[in-house]
Amino acid sequence: MAATISETLTCIQESITEKFKDQLFIVTGDITEYYDGLDYIALTLIEPTQTTNEQIKVFVPSYTKEKLEIPLRNDTTIQVTGTLNSYKNFLQITAADIQVIGTTTNPNKLEEKKKKIRETKNSRTSKTHPQIIDKIAVITSDKSYGYNDFLQTLQYGNPATYYAKMQGPGMPANIATLIEQINKEKTYDCICIVRGGGSDFDLRDFNSEILTDAILKSKILIFTAIGHADNQFLCDEAADKHFITPTALAEHLNAIITKHQESLKGRKIEYPILENLKTFPYLPLALSVTLLHFTIKYIMLNR
Repeated sequence: MAATISETLTCIQESITEKFKDQLFIVTGDITEYYDGLDYIALTLIEPTQTTNEQIKVFVPSYTKEKLEIPLRNDTTIQVTGTLNSYKNFLQITAADIQVIGTTTNPNKLEEKKKKIRETKNSRTSKTHPQIIDKIAVITSDKSYGYNDFLQTLQYGNPATYYAKMQGPGMPANIATLIEQINKEKTYDCICIVRGGGSDFDLRDFNSEILTDAILKSKILIFTAIGHADNQFLCDEAADKHFITPTALAEHLNAIITKHQESLKGRKIEYPILENLKTFPYLPLALSVTLLHFTIKYIMLNR
């Protein structure tokens, strides 16, 4: 059978499509190309590892797009359930359902983002570190063991707690919104993002670009203490200072206050008014006579 390359590919694709037309495929990958049309989304998925460059196209029709709870974006790992079909000489999955797993953990992608964050920080003016940090805003979850460790260690200050979702889809946007809100309030000396340990899967969204962008834009100092000593995320790279544990962050804040208190010890406190009295020794007597004069006059007028 003589055929062109295009005809051959079409024949193969139609055969594959016919064979698997009633079968649902479940594919997990990282979004690397993304286009949002009016009533559909077209995207490309690659393997969420650094070992291969294999990819597949995904078509998201309007009825699937409407069910999305979280907007899709590049470098997000998703799980697509759908059917196999062909379009313009390539195979694609038509998505019936999409579950957002989280931010990519691809080492190559993370290294690229880390480099970009460093370049952004170097291009901006460093934030002023206040001499004393007393007003502290803490973003954490309402069930965080790490936050309990932080509070038990902190000896000074009066932290205000902003509770947030601290893992899973939607977490980066939630924390980013709180960072923006705290900046608008202009009340605090620093923002502390605190979370205890967890699995790599639970903590992966601390690599989200939504979160790192919010940290980089903050006018207020941001300290991070997420996970254990061996954990480090892109949000730590974006922060003004990163601590290996919530306890270490609290100890740092304690040290700042202690250093400030030590600097005040032995300092001579000057009172300008008292110095003026030394210069004019008869001033107190003159003031007393004047006060007595007006007091007597007031009594005489009100008799």
